[in-house]
Amino acid sequence: MNVRTIQYVVIVLLSALLISGCSKGVMGENVIGSPGSKLWFSSASTATINSYYKNNCISYGFESGTTEMAKCMQTEINTARESASTRFDSAIQGLQERQERQRERMRDSHKTINCTTYGVNTTCRQW
Repeated sequence: MNVRTIQYVVIVLLSALLISGCSKGVMGENVIGSPGSKLWFSSASTATINSYYKNNCISYGFESGTTEMAKCMQTEINTARESASTRFDSAIQGLQERQERQRERMRDSHKTINCTTYGVNTTCRQW
């Protein structure tokens, strides 16, 4: 990843922080981003993550303290982490592709087109 891509990612992430704001986790920590996002997983304590997914599993009908609850929480957390990572990677890839398209447009905009006409035929070349 080059410097321009990193700068762009930082700007996007800072913008996301301003839009999404911060919240407090169950341990009093500042938590950034929406639950389940890569930023949220990076800033939330284990207790906050467990509390969030425990509530999800309770809403599915699992009871606290059971093996099934623990399995549900682990599955939910693992699935959410994978999904957050996939979304983040996809966003980075999109940024890189956009940057490459901009580079191509810049290269194309600096090319010279020379046309030569012989009789009724015109031939043009791009340099």
